[in-house]
Amino acid sequence: MHELFEFAEKTLARRGALVDFEDGKLKAVIPKDVASALEISEYTTFTDDEPGQNEIMLTYSSDIMEKLVEITRSSGKISRFFLSDIEAKKEVTLHDIKRCFEFINSKVVSVETEKIIAPYFVFNFKYSMVSDERKDGIASVTVNGHTLAGIGTFDEGLLHFRQDETSDSSLPLPDPKPIGEIYNKACFEVKQIVQNETEHFKTILSRRLERDIKRLEEYYHNLINELGKRKRGRKSSIEEIREDLQKKEDAVRTEFELKRNDILKKYDTKINFSLFSAARLSIPSILTKIKAQYKKETIIIPTVWNPLAKDLEPVSCRHCKADTKSIFICQNKHIVCEKCHGTCPECGKKYCLACNPQLPCGHKASADAMEQL
Repeated sequence: MHELFEFAEKTLARRGALVDFEDGKLKAVIPKDVASALEISEYTTFTDDEPGQNEIMLTYSSDIMEKLVEITRSSGKISRFFLSDIEAKKEVTLHDIKRCFEFINSKVVSVETEKIIAPYFVFNFKYSMVSDERKDGIASVTVNGHTLAGIGTFDEGLLHFRQDETSDSSLPLPDPKPIGEIYNKACFEVKQIVQNETEHFKTILSRRLERDIKRLEEYYHNLINELGKRKRGRKSSIEEIREDLQKKEDAVRTEFELKRNDILKKYDTKINFSLFSAARLSIPSILTKIKAQYKKETIIIPTVWNPLAKDLEPVSCRHCKADTKSIFICQNKHIVCEKCHGTCPECGKKYCLACNPQLPCGHKASADAMEQL
């Protein structure tokens, strides 16, 4: 079952519908009030192919998709749950830390753990990629609100635990980061997901662009060659005729550039995404404070052992927000990933982009400079 059918199934089932996936189609018996809101029959079959009798074609750009998203909004765009029957029993050791993380310029000396209720934020985005064709999709990202670590999604894992609206746990609940920082991290994560999801789509578009440009070049190249032959031929010996042919050749070259620009605009790619729902999950977890020795100082690096993923989460780079398990500590105690520190290719000095987005010699850290790192 692909993600679109999964979304429709969960949306309808949560509103009392009986749903079943059979022979590549989603069949549903829908409560009268829900069917009325969706403006469809109480017994409906959803398909991604040509619809038959009592069938509806479900695509990202279809009317029924917009209505499903709308009833999701109407029931609450933001929700909050406590997963109260999860037990975080893992004993995180130095061996676990060294197995999961690489410390580039520091050394792990000890680790402290504490059981907490970790705040997680799940964001669901709808995205569209528009070019010569259109590709739509849904992307979900989960961010640890305390550490800003992006951890993908664990939708399937949530189904096996009881979800309560309130918590009776005595475990401490650390304050999350400001919601603006959490949302910015979610936007960063969803951009990475969309880029990966649309990579094949962009490859196809690139091939079509090359094909169309090549055909255009061949067509106008032949026209210009033909005009050149006529200019050099006996029939074009009269000066007026030669000037006329030259004007035609110039016009052909101008027309070629216009046509070429039209093709480039046709294949220009735009990606849009928008948030349509979010949830805050409070999950019993193990806050792990890594004590790393950097020069003569001890730096505390917080991470979380996630009981659903059954692993330690990455840390978030102070500069680019990317998740990393390769840790570099700069002289100002910023924790950055391997791409946001290095030796300046211009002047040879070491730098940290969290300290200054420019290189030590005053140059901006360009993409070319980053590649050289």
